[in-house]
Amino acid sequence: MSKIFPLIDHLYIYQLFEYNSLSFLKWFLKFPFKRNLQRKHKVEWTKKALLIAVLALVLMAVSSWWMTLRTPDQLIWTIIFFLILQQLSPLFLVVSRIIYIPLEIYLKRKVLKNAKNKLSGLSNLKMVGITGSFGK
Repeated sequence: MSKIFPLIDHLYIYQLFEYNSLSFLKWFLKFPFKRNLQRKHKVEWTKKALLIAVLALVLMAVSSWWMTLRTPDQLIWTIIFFLILQQLSPLFLVVSRIIYIPLEIYLKRKVLKNAKNKLSGLSNLKMVGITGSFGK
């Protein structure tokens, strides 16, 4: 199944590269047809991974539909183009990640703001500094 739909295998590798797009694309250029990559471990379906995967699928579907707008038998050609675009799923994953970045920044800022508000409401806090590197 991953030979036809390699998106999940590619998402797994993207996660291993910690969503570093440049490293991921270099890997893809080196191994464009590498499949069945999830042997010992699997994709960790975090909210981020799920959103990036769904967004990539939507982008592939819309691109396939758009490329076949004026063709006879549009549905058949849309499916064919969708299957072809599956082989380029790393490109769609990277574009999806780029689209996701503003939401990620917003969520991080929201967490930091909530933490600051919570800390400012607590009195008599003591600061502790940990130095050295052994056992941290």
